[in-house]
Amino acid sequence: LRFDGEPDDTATEVLAPVAPGLVSRIEIKGWQVMEPGESYPVELRPGTVALDGEREVELLRDHPVEARLELNGPLVVDVELTHRLLATRD
Repeated sequence: LRFDGEPDDTATEVLAPVAPGLVSRIEIKGWQVMEPGESYPVELRPGTVALDGEREVELLRDHPVEARLELNGPLVVDVELTHRLLATRD
C-alpha cells in the first residue's frame, strides 16, 4: 500500500483498523498483491506501525524496512465452528 502524498482521482478508499476499536475510511494511492516469501521495501519513514493494539514498531529515517508475507503464521481457532462441532458431539 502507498499512503504517501495527497490522494488523487485514482485513489482507492478502504476501511482500515487505525487504533484499537477504531475503523476509519482511508484513501490509498496504490497497492499490489504480495507473494509469500517476497520482501517489499517500506519507503514511508519516519513513522509508526501499530501491530496489535499493544505493540508498535518505529520506522526510523535511516534504517531500511521491508515487509514480507509468511504463510506459516500462528494457528487460529474458528470459534463458531468449534462450538457447532461440540454441540453435535455425544
